[in-house]
Amino acid sequence: MGYLDKWLRKILFGEESPSPAGNVKTAEAKDVELRLKNDFGARICFAGYTRAEEGTDPRLSFGERIAEFPKAFGNADAVLYQMRNGKKAVGLFLDIPTFDSGDRQYDSWHALYLTQGDVPGSVDGAYCTGGYALAYAVWCRNLQAAPAGLTDLLKEHGVIPGRENKKKRHKPGERFCVILPGNGQKLWFETDASRRGVVLVDSREFAGDLVVPETVDGLPVTGIGERAFLGCKGLRRAVIPKSVRSIGDSAFCGCSGLREAVLENGLQSIGSSAFTECYILEKVTVPESVRKIGSRAFNECRNLKKLRLPGNLKEYGNGVFTGCTSLEAVEAAPGCSVCRIVNGVQFSPDGKELQQYPAGKKDEEYTVPGGTVWIDEDAFCGNAFLKRVIIPEGVTGICKFAFWKCSSLEEVRFPDSLTRLGERSFEGCVSLKSVTFPVNMENLCLEAFTGCGLQNIKNRYYTEQDGVLFDKEGAELVFFPRKGRASYRVPAGVKRIGDYAFAGCEDLREIILPEQLEEIGKRAFKECRSLQEIHFPESVKDIEEEAFQGCSSLRELQLPEGIREFGKAAFLGCESLKKVVLPKSLKRISKYGFADCKSLTGIDLPEGLACIYSSAFSGCSLTSIVLPKSIRYIEELAFRGCSIPCMVYRGNQDDWIEKVDLHDDAFCQSGGWGVEFLEGKGKEG
Repeated sequence: MGYLDKWLRKILFGEESPSPAGNVKTAEAKDVELRLKNDFGARICFAGYTRAEEGTDPRLSFGERIAEFPKAFGNADAVLYQMRNGKKAVGLFLDIPTFDSGDRQYDSWHALYLTQGDVPGSVDGAYCTGGYALAYAVWCRNLQAAPAGLTDLLKEHGVIPGRENKKKRHKPGERFCVILPGNGQKLWFETDASRRGVVLVDSREFAGDLVVPETVDGLPVTGIGERAFLGCKGLRRAVIPKSVRSIGDSAFCGCSGLREAVLENGLQSIGSSAFTECYILEKVTVPESVRKIGSRAFNECRNLKKLRLPGNLKEYGNGVFTGCTSLEAVEAAPGCSVCRIVNGVQFSPDGKELQQYPAGKKDEEYTVPGGTVWIDEDAFCGNAFLKRVIIPEGVTGICKFAFWKCSSLEEVRFPDSLTRLGERSFEGCVSLKSVTFPVNMENLCLEAFTGCGLQNIKNRYYTEQDGVLFDKEGAELVFFPRKGRASYRVPAGVKRIGDYAFAGCEDLREIILPEQLEEIGKRAFKECRSLQEIHFPESVKDIEEEAFQGCSSLRELQLPEGIREFGKAAFLGCESLKKVVLPKSLKRISKYGFADCKSLTGIDLPEGLACIYSSAFSGCSLTSIVLPKSIRYIEELAFRGCSIPCMVYRGNQDDWIEKVDLHDDAFCQSGGWGVEFLEGKGKEG
């Protein structure tokens, strides 16, 4: 009998002598070799069986999920296995002291006991006593879990603590893994600073139904951490126990397969975006214990039909139900003090702020109640049924994204009291064709109507010519109708094209600019996807940011002499642009200036150019580049993705070294590159 066998027998049975021969089945050498091989992951195949005798000691109680062991096993861990053949088994993990050169060491054993009838195993030394058969025993130094080969034999298993539910001690902030009973999936936890609870921090690969345990290693599970299940598309159902006090920000964000979330009473806080983009989430009940719900907690839960705010709620963020296109009414329990519900629409407690109009509410017309002063961010966002909204006198402001993508909205009546329109507040309202601005609003804020089909805008501070809106003096073109016009000549006398003036005019193919034009405002021609050609008069001195972004049909471009620089991303995404002529006056090429101009294969950089800013030509198809002697600085990613094997510098090597500051990542992902000097020999790169 080997040394380790003696140790095991002594700990198991407190004896040195062998067990009765009738209770032992000795394995052949090849079986032992196979068994040891299986310890490292091969599937184990049982060939025979041994029947265990009746007995009472040691005793194990499966139903109560506790385990009683003989004295020698006081610190052992036990695992309850459910075998595929319906039998149960108990696995013990124990450390056995050994001696190596006189030093005490601890090696680990895993012993599998099979119970309740026939043992489905080819038993290597099946020591039978007390009704339990030792069917499998392996020795591994520093064993942390059951040998991998065992998992193929188990249908489900549960961790049972040792004597008196002894707690494992974890350091504050320690991260550790728990394998769930039944499916073998992993959850990662961290202990809190007090070591009195643990927080579930990560399980992004989880699939199927999740039941979060109330306790782990004797400690309560008190929270679901930020981003714990972020993007976990395989999660179908989640049950959060009463021990959990908080669900962190974005904890279940992007769980697109989640249909139901069961939140038990005891939960106190739901973080911002906690269930954002759980597109098919149909059922969730917020328990009365919840006191805080963060901003956009249920944003884009498109299948959510009902959600009731608890009466104990004290803190409530913006846009909690934004994009919930099946939600027809907001509900609140009696005693809820964070809001007032009027016909299913949510207002602030004093009624002055309209906070949330349900995206699934099917009414075609809505009149905002008198006494309302403010329409909050995202308030009507995503409602596809509203055609008319009447806003009463007394309303002074409409926040950003308030009516974002209200695709059926045809008419909105603004009161004279309105003084502020938030950015992009009506963006994507494709059916909105006419707007009359209030008499007191001098700034039209056309950015609010990006992507709308506006044909007409009226306001007493502006003049109209042939459906086009100008300022009183006629010096600035303010608004051009978004549909139906393929060509337009800007009248003489106009000195500025206003911000967003032509943005989104997808029918516009030709624009003729007047000789006295000086400025083109930000995003003035953004997303004019049919615009093929534009000629700048020499009078133009300023082209602001994103002025021609997304003009995907624009083929040629010649900037006028006199321009020293142009705005950020001015020509970003002009995919058809093949020819660009830059003026000698140009000193700087802006950040993202020509980024993603995929048809641009070559460009002449004029002498006098000093700076090329970050990502200026990123995503272009440039195959060569000639840098002027005047160049002083090239920022990171300026030529990212271009196929430029060699740059040409018009100066000499000494000038290059002394005067040019080239960022290390200027040519990131551009392949190998070097520098050729026109005034001097050699290459460096």
